[in-house]
Formats: sequence, C-alpha cells, structure tokens
Amino acid sequence: PLLPAGILKSLQPRFAQARQKLDAVTAQMPAARWIDKIASVAPELNLIAPEIDVDLLEAIQQALLDDQQIDSTYFAAHTNKTRTLTLNPLALILRGNITYLAATVEPYTDVRLFAVHRFKQVEILQTPTIRPAAFDLKTYISSGALQFSQGDVIQLKAIINNDLVNLLSETPLSADMQINAVGDDHELTATVLDSWQLHWWILSQANAIEVLEPPTLRADISEKLSLAHAMYEQS
Repeated sequence: PLLPAGILKSLQPRFAQARQKLDAVTAQMPAARWIDKIASVAPELNLIAPEIDVDLLEAIQQALLDDQQIDSTYFAAHTNKTRTLTLNPLALILRGNITYLAATVEPYTDVRLFAVHRFKQVEILQTPTIRPAAFDLKTYISSGALQFSQGDVIQLKAIINNDLVNLLSETPLSADMQINAVGDDHELTATVLDSWQLHWWILSQANAIEVLEPPTLRADISEKLSLAHAMYEQS
C-alpha cells in the first residue's frame, strides 16, 4: 500500500525477471536460495488484514503524490458513523497489517489518522494540500502517534514477576528502565508514553505485573480487569 500503484505496476516485469533469474541459477549459486532461508514474522496475534478498495487506495496515493486535497466519505469506527470530510493528505503509514492515512481535516490543522480500509469514497480535488508547516513524518511517528498516544510521558512504576523480569531485561520498555529487587518482588520503573499500546501490553501481561504508579493508569487497568473478571464470573 505504500508504493504508488503506477510505480508498482511498472516494477512488476522487473520482479518477474528477477524471480526467473534466481530460479535459473539456484542450483549453482547458494546466494540465490537465501530467500528460502529467511522470514519476517509479526510478534502479535496474526489477524487477517482488512480488504482495501484498490481504486480508493490508488486515488489516495495519487492525491498524496500530487499534494492535492481529497473529498471523502469515511466510516469512523469509534462513533459508528459515516462522515463526509475534506482532507489534506500528508503521509501513508503501515502499522502492522493496517494502513493509515495521516491527514488534516478542513478547516482544522491537527493531524489525525484514518484507516484506509474505512474509506467508502474518495475524490481528488483541484485544490492543493494545505500542509502544516511543522509536520515532519519521522517526528510525528516518534511522538507516539502510532501508539495512539496524546504524547503524554509518564513515570511507570510496577511490581513484576520473574518471567517478566527475564523478558524485559532483554527487551527494555525504555532507555532508562530499571528493575530492582524489593524483598521477594521486583520493582520496575520506566519513562514511557501513556498510550493505548501501553495499556494493551499491560493487560496482556495481567498476571505478571501490578501497576503502582501513576494512579490514573493503575485505576484504568484495575477497572478493565474487574470488568473482565465480572464477565467470567457471570458466565
């Protein structure tokens, strides 16, 4: 989804030629078999990618390439409503198996994310994109926007079990993360973004971590665990 459709089509003959060449020299050249000996696997649950309307994707790509605004019909999942929006396309971002369009909505200037598979209609306008002067794609990603964060940094303090100690010792939550033994427990401290992704991760480790601070995060996790427990109790 990140390559413009026209460019992708023009490259297909080159891809086919490369595959034929590799197939022809596989027996004589060990390097030609490298592709059969490597793989990339997503660490999260392997959800099936949503279907994207090819024509709408191509229109979005073209508008992005030409710096043109689009008129669109978009289904907003969080409100369960379909809206008509005039957008200033700024970037396409692939997050796992979901492709997002980063854009501003006329007449506002804050950058928002739109899942490409939720567009129902796209029309390229003749008006040029109004690009926020401060927008930079790398800066936007590093701000935590793709973790669905408002950019709030928190000091996480938690009690974790031995299994999580081993895991986080190899793959820390942050550069300043510390794990200290406190009696029979292990206390974790780390500076992290308060994000949906962080909440999701803590809930996925529910029996291995107890959030101590900040109080708002502890309360949110506690409430979700209580609701989940109540569901299991009822059934």
